[in-house]
Amino acid sequence: MIADKTFSQSEISAKVLKEFDGCVQTLRDLGVNVVVFDKSKYEELKEVKLPDAVFPNNWFNTIDDRVITFRLKNTSRSLEKIQLPWVLEGLNKEGISFSSV
Repeated sequence: MIADKTFSQSEISAKVLKEFDGCVQTLRDLGVNVVVFDKSKYEELKEVKLPDAVFPNNWFNTIDDRVITFRLKNTSRSLEKIQLPWVLEGLNKEGISFSSV
C-alpha cells in the first residue's frame, strides 16, 4: 500500500524543476538546441505571474527567420506574451536571430 502524502509548495516546485531539468538534458543529449529562460533574472518580470511559462511553445513559434505569436484565450496565460522581448533577446544571445517579428 502506498502512503498518501501531501507535498508542500516548495517540494512540488523542486520536483517540477528536477523533471524539467531532466527533460532539457534528455533533449540536449539528443542534439536538440534547448534555450532556457529564467524570468527571475529580469527585474521587470519578477512580479509577473506566469503559471505555464515552461510551455512557451503554446504562444510562440519560430519558422525560418520569423517569430509568430499566438493569442491565448485563458487570461491567466495572456501575460506570458509580455516575455517576448526577453525571449527574443535570449534567442539572439544564443546565436538565433530573426529578421522580422
